Amino acid sequence: MSIQVIDNFLPESIFKKIQSELMGNSFPWYYYQQILWDHPESDSKKYQFVHQFYKEESQEKSFGFSIIEPLIIKLNVKKIIKIKSNLTPRHFEHRNSGYHIDGCACPLTSIFYINTNNGWTEFRKGDRVDCKENRILIFDSNLEHTAVTCTDENVRVVVNLNYE
Repeated sequence: MSIQVIDNFLPESIFKKIQSELMGNSFPWYYYQQILWDHPESDSKKYQFVHQFYKEESQEKSFGFSIIEPLIIKLNVKKIIKIKSNLTPRHFEHRNSGYHIDGCACPLTSIFYINTNNGWTEFRKGDRVDCKENRILIFDSNLEHTAVTCTDENVRVVVNLNYE
């Protein structure tokens, strides 16, 4: 596979429900002081807010897990390794998170874009995928990539899935 991009991934009504929840005032986000932990490109000035939907080690689902189930079903996920949502605030200039591999033993990573903004995902080999709502990026988990912040919206919100 390598890299696959699919626009309008979910039916509009289902997508809007997910978007409304994740972009709503009552969705719980947790502050992470660093984006990349124990990584050479780690920088304490780069931070984000995270909601962990599922992690294989604990096998605990967050209260919001049901919100993203349509995404899991549409991707035909056989085994979930990790699912989390990332919220990065707007910056005055584009900043990348640092090239990385998501750090799990799984064949596939997907990034589902919740809102349209001028941020993007970039691969070390040069490919770039812009943030567009209801777009999904599917790629081999061993590909180094980086998230790039937006400058035109208040936040950049994605759902990151690692799975088989």
